[in-house]
Amino acid sequence: MLCRVGYGVRGEFFGTGGEPGPTDPSLKAVLSSTVADLDATMAASYGGSGTTWANLVAAPADGSAQTAYDFYRGDGATGTTYPTFTGTAGDAAAYFALDGGDYFRLASGANTAFLQNISKTTGGADFWLGFALRGADWSGVQRLFNGGPDSAPAGWCSAYVNGGVVYLAQRGASAASVSSGVTLSTNTDYLILISHSHANNRTRFWINSATAVSVTHTFSTNTSAMPLMAAYAETDAGFALKNGARVYGLYIGNEDLDNTKAAALINALETRHGRNYAP
Repeated sequence: MLCRVGYGVRGEFFGTGGEPGPTDPSLKAVLSSTVADLDATMAASYGGSGTTWANLVAAPADGSAQTAYDFYRGDGATGTTYPTFTGTAGDAAAYFALDGGDYFRLASGANTAFLQNISKTTGGADFWLGFALRGADWSGVQRLFNGGPDSAPAGWCSAYVNGGVVYLAQRGASAASVSSGVTLSTNTDYLILISHSHANNRTRFWINSATAVSVTHTFSTNTSAMPLMAAYAETDAGFALKNGARVYGLYIGNEDLDNTKAAALINALETRHGRNYAP
């Protein structure tokens, strides 16, 4: 995929003709619905030390504070749960290495109103999620975005990989899931975008592609707020990304994407990471 709109590896924004534009380190200039942009390759998001993976979006689209989407490495206090920053801060090749027990967790300790509402199939908010990562072993279940423990009644929502296939799930007593049907390869860099529309009972997946796999479905009615959100399975021991996984970034927004908007995100992240996610 040819990158025409996006960021240089150190945060310069490029317009449609490739010319440098105003410096803005976040994806919100690419897609106005962005609420969270966390990226190991961006020095403003993670400097290579400390415990916080900082949100790049100065004004999240849902009206929350920038820091409402900061994440701790692990629990923010115990090094054994920390993803290990690898590389040089601000470099396109930087990533977090995970060892099978590492995770990120929302640093605020409480979901924003937007994150609470994505669990609600009635009156809930549409949303999109993005994951830039590599897996060394895709066997079993590995969670990418985790909306509370399985015991939570109809506890939305979970994005996960099972046997190499990406799913979006409604969890708890009325658990249901939808699949992209795409099987991931090991030791391959992926940009996974997932977009869900409650009103249309539809989930779209873009997995190293600018063309969506679109699935129409029906989830059980849920009006409960989502419990505390975590990335990479903090609330369910045994379902974290397996040893050898790399995480480049986590991205969240508050709308339902189409192919045009997904392509804009892909272009920006291809430029930022210096790799081709949609060959």
